[in-house]
Amino acid sequence: MHRLVIILAILTLSSCGSSRGVTGEVGQACLAAGRSSANAQICGCIDEVAKRTLNAREQRAAASYFEDPEALQAMKIDDRPAAERMWVNYDNFVDTARATCG
Repeated sequence: MHRLVIILAILTLSSCGSSRGVTGEVGQACLAAGRSSANAQICGCIDEVAKRTLNAREQRAAASYFEDPEALQAMKIDDRPAAERMWVNYDNFVDTARATCG
């Protein structure tokens, strides 16, 4: 029983952030952004966090911010309720990604 728990834990941890996990828009945008610290493991992890914390529309928006950071700034200062909700959700996504992915 103890071995089974260890094996399941290893499989779970090894699948987190693997290159095959970079399938979502956020992960692909992370890889395409060309930042020096971006790699399949980090971007896969960020993609998984995005899938857990953002809805599909918010994930598309977050992916676009990798290419156009000025759009992120515009959303941040937008005082419309939808933009304010998006900022709260995006900020939560960023905090969670930092804590989870390093």
